[in-house]
Amino acid sequence: MKALLILYLLLLRSAFALDPNAHFQDYVLDNWNTEDGLPQVSVLSVTQDAEGYLWVGTQAELARFDGVRFTVYGRKKTDGIDTSMVGSSLRDSHDRLWFGTPHGLLLYSGRHFQSINLHGSTESVSIQGIAESSEGNLLFATPQGILRYQDNALVADALPGVPTYSVLRSADTLWIGLTGAVAQRDAGHLNMLPLPAEASSARVTHLANSAQGLWVGTNAGLYLLRDGKLQSATNDADLDRLNIESLHTDHDGNVWVATVSMLYRVRPNGALEKIDAEQFVPESWISSIFEDREHNLWLGSTTESLFRLHNGWLKHYGIKDGLLDRFTWSVARDGQGRVAIGTNSGVSLHDEHGLHLLIAGKTLPNPAAYELFYDSQDRLWIGTRSGIAVYADGKLDTPPALATLAPYQINAIVQTGTEDFWIGSQGGLYRYHAGALSLIGAGPGSAVAHVRSINVVNADELLVGTEAGLRHVKDAQIDTPVYAKPLEGIFVTTIASLRPGLIGIGTLNAGIGLLGDNTLLQLTTENGLPGNNAWTFRVVSDYLYVGSTDGVWRVPLNKLPDITRAGKPSLQPEVVVGALGRERPGQRTRCCNGGANSRSVIDGDNIWFPTMNGPIRVDTSAIAASTVAPTAVIEGLNYHGQWHEPGAELQLSGGPRDLEIQFTGLYFHDPRSLHFRYKLEGYDADWIDAGPRRSAYYTNLSPGTYRFNVIAKTGANLDSTDTTLNFSLIPRWHENAFMRALFGLLAIALVVLVWLFRTRAYRRRQQQLEVLVNLRTDQLRYTNKQLAEANQTLTVESNTDPLTGLPNRRYLLNQIQKIIDTDMHAGKRCSVALLLIDMDDFKIINDDRGHVVGDHILQQFAQLLMNLHDLSDLIARWGGDEFLLVLHDVDAEQALTIAEGIRKIITEHNFAANDNDLLQLKCSIGVALHPPFPDDALLSDWSVALELADMALNRIKLDGGNRSLALVAGSNASSELFKRNISARVDKLLATGALRLLRGKV
Repeated sequence: MKALLILYLLLLRSAFALDPNAHFQDYVLDNWNTEDGLPQVSVLSVTQDAEGYLWVGTQAELARFDGVRFTVYGRKKTDGIDTSMVGSSLRDSHDRLWFGTPHGLLLYSGRHFQSINLHGSTESVSIQGIAESSEGNLLFATPQGILRYQDNALVADALPGVPTYSVLRSADTLWIGLTGAVAQRDAGHLNMLPLPAEASSARVTHLANSAQGLWVGTNAGLYLLRDGKLQSATNDADLDRLNIESLHTDHDGNVWVATVSMLYRVRPNGALEKIDAEQFVPESWISSIFEDREHNLWLGSTTESLFRLHNGWLKHYGIKDGLLDRFTWSVARDGQGRVAIGTNSGVSLHDEHGLHLLIAGKTLPNPAAYELFYDSQDRLWIGTRSGIAVYADGKLDTPPALATLAPYQINAIVQTGTEDFWIGSQGGLYRYHAGALSLIGAGPGSAVAHVRSINVVNADELLVGTEAGLRHVKDAQIDTPVYAKPLEGIFVTTIASLRPGLIGIGTLNAGIGLLGDNTLLQLTTENGLPGNNAWTFRVVSDYLYVGSTDGVWRVPLNKLPDITRAGKPSLQPEVVVGALGRERPGQRTRCCNGGANSRSVIDGDNIWFPTMNGPIRVDTSAIAASTVAPTAVIEGLNYHGQWHEPGAELQLSGGPRDLEIQFTGLYFHDPRSLHFRYKLEGYDADWIDAGPRRSAYYTNLSPGTYRFNVIAKTGANLDSTDTTLNFSLIPRWHENAFMRALFGLLAIALVVLVWLFRTRAYRRRQQQLEVLVNLRTDQLRYTNKQLAEANQTLTVESNTDPLTGLPNRRYLLNQIQKIIDTDMHAGKRCSVALLLIDMDDFKIINDDRGHVVGDHILQQFAQLLMNLHDLSDLIARWGGDEFLLVLHDVDAEQALTIAEGIRKIITEHNFAANDNDLLQLKCSIGVALHPPFPDDALLSDWSVALELADMALNRIKLDGGNRSLALVAGSNASSELFKRNISARVDKLLATGALRLLRGKV
């Protein structure tokens, strides 16, 4: 087992270790915040458990992270234990997790949390640092000195009564941060190392060890232990005086140092690197730094939440590299391997000396070099936004015939012969042959004349992409092929040969097309593409790379679907460069600019792309797929509203036999690329392909014993081991073998009795007639009973919504007055709240996906609301996609808090449109109280409160939805003001203080 672990770590190190020689901006940087599920924006600590989950401490609550979703551990999930302000954390050698907070120490072991107090006391103590000694003792830096965990309590260990702020173990040495000094403990002996005199009152809050020595972070600067003395660590004025917020040495020997305003790195050679706002974020305030077992570096920010840093394959070029204008349009490579870069201000050249200006923008027909092309003589053709120019032997020229193109943006230039060129422009397709220019096809003024891309089939045959579809050119004649009809009216951005017999066609917003043997197959996001835009195609080492506004993604050529095969093909592309944003992990840039032919160029194993933030170079040989399989984890089972953690075989009984099993995969290389398949032994005949979905649903299961199996799969086709969960559904009382046998015996006895009765009937005619009379009497009684049951069923059905199973408007109208009357008799005031809940943009779901999917979403929405509301309250389908929740005994603030909780749970819930399609919905909630004002004149008329809730909902919709809003009585409210039409006077009532608007806290 140890050998496998060592191999695992070695493989991870080679694939994902941070390169100490790389620039910070060339690392992959991912970010997650509260929009992604973190409970609070400020991240104070990060650690990793034995399974591989990350544990993230925030100012509000503790969260567990699997790379895709956060599970929040607040008081409800920890039996009332406070998990806020976790500022230090550690996994010990026994795989227990320790969390230090200002209000005490928490231990997480065996899936349970426990508060650890001082020995013989219920008193907690502030924990400021955690370490495990070489003897296996857990030690804690506290205001009362170093404490040790012993017999489920904290006892004094060292420096009793002396405030300590940090603790670090290095081999057999223990380092302790004090005020004005660092204590060194070896073999039980303490040695005090004082800070320089100017820092004699500074608190040592962070400690880290590297090859250079012990690094000491204080609230008054950074120090380094040299020659047995603590000295200023650098010559940087900020690091010598500012509060050090965090300090960490990674496994490559980089020392990471953070202040509120800046992140620093001290390389192994001692060089100091300042990571400014252009490379990272302004005022980054990194308060915690942690390196996981895959050697990803995690940065917890007080202001920007959680970052992940790891090696990338992307090189950015910007102003610091010699580029004069970062807004780049085009790239091209000459015969000597140099790369020309077209910007908004001319053309730059990248050669062995770096980047430098080649052609100033003011010398071009237009400063924006929109299209670049090197011809067979290594002349550089520059298509601008207003005409074309040719650069050769250090001179810039525009042949006279090409002056005709001056009014037009040049989008594509290709060569089919020594003096034969084709030029695509916003004014049409032109052929430049032997010094003469001629227009082919439509002229200026139509969308089909806006030529964006040209692909050379042979010397006399072209495929041309326009803003209105695909065209075919042969012998200077232009037509629309039959196979191109599906692209009619579509903005075609790029055309390229992918392999012999297969051509790729990119579009602005209709996905990509695969063309072969006069057959076109279109692929979109429904087939697994990251987006429907594609600007450029490049093939390197049997991979197809696609550049788009959503970044760069790739797929093996042999994984492209067979265009002749029927069915819906599915791709699993790998995103290698993501657009700026937080949609998914991946190296990001403001990628990629499109609209012309020269939107990428191959340079060996590298591909260059122009972007809005400078050109990027993607090293395809450095894109390392993980050689380590993910870990599949079954997180638990939800049955009848109760959550069950994995463990021994679960015994489930009662309620409907419907359940949900949640699972995940621990794989931080690219967690969103994971796909899952599962099988419920005893129910599923075959494995179910779940795609990226991380949950399984089963309904109406029969009693019995089951085993659930799940496997996680990466884009590199690496499978996890089969993870299982065993559970049993206990038979109901009438389903066990004994009761079935008993019913069988009763049936046999009944048959015998009938036989006896019939044989005696011939001898006792009178008795038969009496029995017959009794039988008819019983039948009449049974008929009456059936009639009563039918009437009862009709009553229930008339009060129930047939689609969702919720009470309908009729039922609520009958019941709500009972709640109001009950509260009146109890003397309660403002005790009933109405929450009118409306799904945002539900019409789009019905229009785009059909009413069957819409009804399925409504059923799930209703089930989610039923799971959330309290049994003492009422919930009903009010009509369409509106639901009404009546809360019992709450005030306005409580009602808004409940509304916001419901809205947040709904927005985070994955609604299943079908087996492979999950949706995330938003909703708006209007809130009002009954009675709506202090006096009792309208206590019997709750329609006023309903009207207020409806007006609140309408205001939310006008503001874009996805909020909660309450309309409640203000200080100047009276019953007289509410007897006339409120909706026409709501603004006036708000202005006079008769009404108040309360907004839910998002």
